[in-house]
Amino acid sequence: MIGLVFIFLFGELEKSTALINVPTAYVGERGLEFRMFGNLEILGENKVHPFDYQFVLGYHNPPFEAYLTMYTLTTYSLDVKYQFSKNIAFGVDHITYNPWISPVGMGKSVGFVDDVQYEKVGGRPPELFSLYGVYTRKLFPFFEVSVGLGRGKFVGYGPLSHYFNSDILFASTQEELREKSHPAWAFGLFFGGKITILPTLYFAFEFDGRNGNVGAFWDTPLYQIAIAFTRLEQLRPPKALLNPRFMFGGGIKLPGFGREKRMGVIAGKVSDVKTGQPLVAKITIIKEATKKKLKPFYSSAMGVFRVRLPEGRYIIHCEADNYEPKRYRVRVIRDKVIRLNVMLKRKLTQEELLAEKYAREGIDFFNKGEYVKARERFKKALSYNPSNALATDYLKKTELAIDKLVEDLKNKAIAMERRDPKGAIELWKKVLYYRPGHKEALDRIKALQALLAPKKPAPRKPAAKPSKPKPAPKKLSKAEINKLYRNGVELYMKGKYAEAVKIFEEVLKHDPNHKGAKKFLKKAKSKL
Repeated sequence: MIGLVFIFLFGELEKSTALINVPTAYVGERGLEFRMFGNLEILGENKVHPFDYQFVLGYHNPPFEAYLTMYTLTTYSLDVKYQFSKNIAFGVDHITYNPWISPVGMGKSVGFVDDVQYEKVGGRPPELFSLYGVYTRKLFPFFEVSVGLGRGKFVGYGPLSHYFNSDILFASTQEELREKSHPAWAFGLFFGGKITILPTLYFAFEFDGRNGNVGAFWDTPLYQIAIAFTRLEQLRPPKALLNPRFMFGGGIKLPGFGREKRMGVIAGKVSDVKTGQPLVAKITIIKEATKKKLKPFYSSAMGVFRVRLPEGRYIIHCEADNYEPKRYRVRVIRDKVIRLNVMLKRKLTQEELLAEKYAREGIDFFNKGEYVKARERFKKALSYNPSNALATDYLKKTELAIDKLVEDLKNKAIAMERRDPKGAIELWKKVLYYRPGHKEALDRIKALQALLAPKKPAPRKPAAKPSKPKPAPKKLSKAEINKLYRNGVELYMKGKYAEAVKIFEEVLKHDPNHKGAKKFLKKAKSKL
């Protein structure tokens, strides 16, 4: 926004981009700013400056801003700041023509009571060229902090503030720290925070290197109202130095001032993250500094978009039907084209969500070595979404793991069958747990169970009836034996050796010592 800002304020609220007195890393929208402010002393016993006010003219041209402040008719100061990055800025306050400057005038002995008191404890640090660096970060949507180091006006030597400057590194005692001569190059720590209650209402608290301050702000694009309490550390003793101050004010913003905006381009394409198919997407651009939304537009049928924007930081919000929305932070640079390829992930159906759920459960079981449960989950996932790549891949891994396990169990069971049939049966049953219906396991179990079953006694055969005694063989006479012998010799001579063997054996049966029968029996057998 290009604009002129007029604000009437009481206090140290010199800059709209500061908390109260602590600078932040932000710069304002391009334009001019006119401010008038002052403060009231409260509770102080020595009311040397009960009321004061100043005029400020500011100019913003991101990443640069400058403020010219008139404290009195003869007291002026220039402050400048450059935003180095989103969260970091460097600046110089009190570029002026006197080493010491305060809201009530110039000179070492001119200022509020606490500023002048520094002369009694080692000297007042010159506020001229108060160089600083600051870092600002949003920790939560409603809370941001700023912390930095600065010299000059950011260096304090009060009862509390002297703990927060670099002199503490070189002083051996507290008295030496506060009372010795203070170097002009000393740096002090400052910090503060901003708590957003509503889009237009926030609270601020800070320690600016010298003082503790708190305030509340009602800030809109058209006007601003603020109240604050400063120098709160002076609520502690000694009472003679009690000098806290109260501030309030308000202002309006009038657009129409500043030079032509510097423009840049954001160009890109919206696609499906898996398939790469172009998507027609609704694109909303949000100015990061003000959270103002620009008019939404759509990418083309080929997913392409191009938009020209003023230089600055933006949030690009992309959404398409049945796809999960996505946001990008982009910095537009003058005369530059920023390429942004937006990849959107398709929203899952109910079946795909269930498949994803069971696949994840299966992976948990797989990692624990519970392969049967893992297999069941992967199969269930594929029943909801057969194309689920995770379940498909892990089901293959699970089956391979089960195959290896089954092979090991088989080898152990076979080796155990003879020495421990019962143990072998248990191992074969484990095989069936992993592979139901495994044929070899079923056959082995059946065989081993049969082996272990008690044997039934063989049925007794009925007693055989006694047979009649065979009649004793008829005894041959010597003449009959010789006749039988001659028949055998005759068969031998005819070459009938098998028949001759039978005759000679018959002869020897009746006359075991018959020499002729023995001789021809041997010859006949040799001829067979």
